[in-house]
This record gives sequence, C-alpha cells and structure tokens, in this order.
Amino acid sequence: MPYCFGSDASDDVRWQRFLQTPLLSQRERSAWLLSGFSPPHGSQQPPPALAPIDEGRWAALQASLVEDLPIPWQFGQYQQPVCLVHRGEAAYPLRLAECADAPPALFCVGDNRLLSHPGIAVVGSRRPSRDGARAAFTLGSDLAMGGLVTISGLARGIDGQAHEGALSVGGASVAVMATGIDQVYPREHHSLAQRIAETGLLVTEFLPGSLPNRWHFPRRNHTLSGLSIATVVVEAGRPSGSLITAGAAADQGRDVFAYPWSVYHSGGEGCRHLLADGAQLAQSAQDIFASLGMPTQPPAGQHAPRKLRPMHQQAHLSTRSHVSEEALTIMEIIGDATIDLPELVALSGLSGVELRRELSQLELLGCIDSTAMGFRLNRDQSPLNPC
Repeated sequence: MPYCFGSDASDDVRWQRFLQTPLLSQRERSAWLLSGFSPPHGSQQPPPALAPIDEGRWAALQASLVEDLPIPWQFGQYQQPVCLVHRGEAAYPLRLAECADAPPALFCVGDNRLLSHPGIAVVGSRRPSRDGARAAFTLGSDLAMGGLVTISGLARGIDGQAHEGALSVGGASVAVMATGIDQVYPREHHSLAQRIAETGLLVTEFLPGSLPNRWHFPRRNHTLSGLSIATVVVEAGRPSGSLITAGAAADQGRDVFAYPWSVYHSGGEGCRHLLADGAQLAQSAQDIFASLGMPTQPPAGQHAPRKLRPMHQQAHLSTRSHVSEEALTIMEIIGDATIDLPELVALSGLSGVELRRELSQLELLGCIDSTAMGFRLNRDQSPLNPC
C-alpha cells in the first residue's frame, strides 16, 4: 500500500530521513526495501541486504536516521495527497522493476494505478516544427483513444503536445518529472501539470525540492522508458535527450518507434538515425497498434473518446486468432498458477526480450494480469476459454 505523506507526521520524517541520508546508495535503498525492512520503524540489526556492513558505518547510518531535519517536506500546492510507491510493494510497477537501475521509490500525485497500465512513451524536440507538434498532439490523442496511457516528460515541445493530445480526448497521461514533485519545470507547464494530476499521474524519483539539474534528465529518461511498453520519438535532433530515452528503451528490451521526417530538416536527424539503427517506422498510431498486436483503431474523431478502464472490462476475446502461438504457449504454461519472469523464461524457451514483447501484448489484450508475485491469467478474457 503506497504511503501518503501527511497521514502521520512521525512516519513522514522517518521516510524523509531514509530517502535523504547520504550514507545509503540508491542500490542499497532498493535492496533494503526489497528485503522487507520498512524504514519508518528502523531496526536494531542491519537488514540482510546491507550485510556484511562495518559496525562503524552501521552506527553512523542509524544516527543519520534519527537526526533532526531542518526543513520538512511541504506539498500544499496539490489538491491530492503525495504518495510514495517503493520497491517491494505490489503498487510498484512491474515493468520498471525489471530494469536494473529502477529507482527505490517514486513520488506520485494522481492515480497510482496508471503506473502499471500499458502506456507508450512519446518524446521529442523541445523546439519542434509546427508539423512535429501537430504529430505529437495527434499521436497522444490517438493512443489515448486506443486505451493506452500517454507517457512523457512534461518538457516543452513534443512532450507537452503529447500530454495535451491525451487530455483533449479525456484520456490518461503520465508525466515523469526531472525535478522534485513540488517543482514543476518548465514553469509555464504548471497548469498542464495540475490537469495531469487531476486525471492522470505526476511521478518522479527525485526528492522534493530538487531543481532541474542537468544530470536529472538522463535518469528521468531511463525511468520514463522503463514505465512504458514502447517508446516513440517524434522529431528529435542528434544528439538529444530523446535519443537517450530511445537507447534506454532498447536496452530495456522495449520497442522503439520513429516518425519519419524530411531529410532536409535538422530536427528530424535523430529519427533518421534511429530508423537506420533498427527502430520501427511509425507513420501513425495505427502502426504502433499493429506492431503491438492490438486491434486496429479508427482514426481520431471517428468515434467517441474512450476513457481508461480496467483491462478486465475490455471486450471478450472469443478466438485464438488475436494472439500468436508463442503467446498461447505462455498462457498454457501459466495455467492456474502465478509465475514470475525468470521462471517463464526457463519454461518457455524464449529470450527475455521475446518474452516481454509477448507478455506486453497479452497484457494489452487483457489476457493476463501482472502482480507483485508474477503473471497470472485473466480467465474472463483468456482466449484459452471456450467461446
């Protein structure tokens, strides 16, 4: 259960000490939380994740977890509570947890469930052309109308247009911030951030009060791609932060798409580079739906906007033709059990990249559910069921 700041003053302070102490690395914080030790209540013995640990360092760490903090965190600018989703709890997104550099905790404002709902990262230039901005807006709206979450970085240009496109049709959007949850950057996106918080989710791995330092953006990009089942780059230069996001997505085993752009337009050089490097060509949201194995969606404007809804409420899949033979094999392996990713790799004979691709398609179709313990079948939606 995510911890919400403001629910208990003493626990607020304990979490703040645990997350701020310089005596723990981020990897050690993650290991501590994954081992089941909750920092609000401390321990007389070091958790197994830190063993062996020098007695002097353990004593210094214990002291840092009880010392006074000069400035308590304040979150008065939001109508909703600020919650902490951390490693080791069910609410932490499974896709992100698969990444080697997953942050130990995420500060969230909005609907935390969106962390685990299938979403597409849309990134690109901060200074796009008119056509590039229009493409990002249309992509964001079409993805939302297809039932996917539009994920981006709240930056100027392509990011902002993708968020706006999703919001324009009543869809859900997730903004992954490169600052503390209390610091909106750029400032002109303060209103946009408020609207995203009301219907979607603001999320960041950085401590409250953190300003937009340059080194934050590559870290933010890794988390952004880690939350997504695929990344789409719209009008990006070279070099650029968008290419860092695309590279992170490829390293994480996620699909990467690039919108084509004029060979005469410098803002599209990054997209041409991605296509030459093996990224998939996307000329519309329909290309993305098709590549991910989703039913083809009609163009924006031809039907009423579809609100985000739980996967089990999607239309029943009555035939096996919706999924690949590999996907059917995966569902047969899962059966009535709940199986984690390493065991599925061993039993299916598929590579980790192939398996994640098939699992993403099955999750999109509502055939399986991801839990803290692993994957399980959604019997109401599974094509293994008789018609």
